[in-house]
Amino acid sequence: MKIRYSDIKKIIVDFSQYYQAASELWKASICYFLCSFLQKGISVLTTPIFTRLLTTEEYGEYVLFTSWADVLGIFITFGLATSVYQKKLVEIAEEKERDIFTSSLIGLMMTLAVISFILYYIFHNPLNRWLNLSTDRIIAIYISSVVSAGFGFWAMRQRVDYRYKKLIMLTLFITFCKPIAGIVCIYLFPEYKVLAKIYSLVVVEVIGYISLLVFQIRKGKIVYCKKYWKYALAYVIPLIPHYLSQRVLSQSDRIMISHLSGPDAAGIYGLANSAGMILNLLLAPSDSTIAPWIYKKIHDRNYNRIYQFSIYPILIMALICLIFISVAPELIRFFAPESYYEGSYLIPPFAISTYFMLIYCFFIYFEYYYEKTVYVMIATVSSALLNIILNYIFIKYVGYEAAAYTSLFCYIACAFFHYLVMKKICRENGICEPVYNTKIIVAVSVLLMGSGIAITAFYNYILLRYFIIFSIATGIVIFRKKIYVVIKDCIEKI
Repeated sequence: MKIRYSDIKKIIVDFSQYYQAASELWKASICYFLCSFLQKGISVLTTPIFTRLLTTEEYGEYVLFTSWADVLGIFITFGLATSVYQKKLVEIAEEKERDIFTSSLIGLMMTLAVISFILYYIFHNPLNRWLNLSTDRIIAIYISSVVSAGFGFWAMRQRVDYRYKKLIMLTLFITFCKPIAGIVCIYLFPEYKVLAKIYSLVVVEVIGYISLLVFQIRKGKIVYCKKYWKYALAYVIPLIPHYLSQRVLSQSDRIMISHLSGPDAAGIYGLANSAGMILNLLLAPSDSTIAPWIYKKIHDRNYNRIYQFSIYPILIMALICLIFISVAPELIRFFAPESYYEGSYLIPPFAISTYFMLIYCFFIYFEYYYEKTVYVMIATVSSALLNIILNYIFIKYVGYEAAAYTSLFCYIACAFFHYLVMKKICRENGICEPVYNTKIIVAVSVLLMGSGIAITAFYNYILLRYFIIFSIATGIVIFRKKIYVVIKDCIEKI
């Protein structure tokens, strides 16, 4: 059964009509979705270039740098450009006061960065040995963190005011420039490939973001405001364990592999993780779209609608994960040369981890809505600690491949914890009816894990794997009209 041109045209026309009739909020959301998708997509699609320009050891060194940059950024900037800034920005009505708030938070961020750098410089020798990074790379992390935070303040203000055009143009420009600069610098300095790749990123960020940092300081004029500094620190310090645990949960495996198994293993693991990030391209935008709808239904106490709707994105994500796992060997071959091929066996746990991220997002909405964020912190901190312990045990005695499965176990444990918390919140707020179809969720989860891991046994049988994909694709084509009606219904309800 073939797909007609009229079907495709109807979808495009419907989407165009929805966009034209949409509010500024929805137009901004759609544009941010596309921008985020392109930004992460370009990053993922340029990975095959760098895995061929760098050896597995060199790529492992770069993975270690980016992992530590993600973690140390929390200590350098305290995440001031995120939730604390957004929350207060919405509350402040006057533009001039917004400018003062922005410049004062930038002043606080730079002060914290200077203090942390002084502490680093005092203890730089033992810290360098522990981090397995040289001083010049640590300095690169500091520069990148500060200028990126400057961009973060500006970008957040654009989002709050729905001024998305300049933000999208700058974001995409920087996104395109980074890989181009990296390739050029690697060719210009072939003896220092890793440093060339690192410095090229930092230089692009400095050129692109430094003017925004200066502009916001000059516009606000005030870099110290006791009221705003006190407010920001009181708000953000309790969240540091949560922010840090999020980074540790996502980055600790690569850091520990580099220490316990060497940069070669970290490079292969990092490559497989980058390939697995393709599924994250769907997760983040989906979360930002579904969350407001869930909150509205909770407010309206329309739990039956949540019960009916939630199963569709879960089934779709499970189906996409299954297809993704089936093509893992070909995916790794596209991303990297033969020295990385063993990474294909890490794709299943990475893909299934993304599925469980979606699952716990559905549970966590109730925690956010009823302002029980302490449970969010407990879950992330506990999961991060559990991940570190399991990684240390299993990487050391089983091998670096075990890290992918320990991460999957931690995401499953995190989802189960949030489920228990959600049930507790429902009892406390008199919600007696089921809000999610837990039987279906458990059944789909078990089937996905079983079939996903089982498919790895057939990685050497390409015809069998592609028969599975063909069967799924045939089913989608046959039931395309029903699928279209379901998706359209979901969009209209949202």
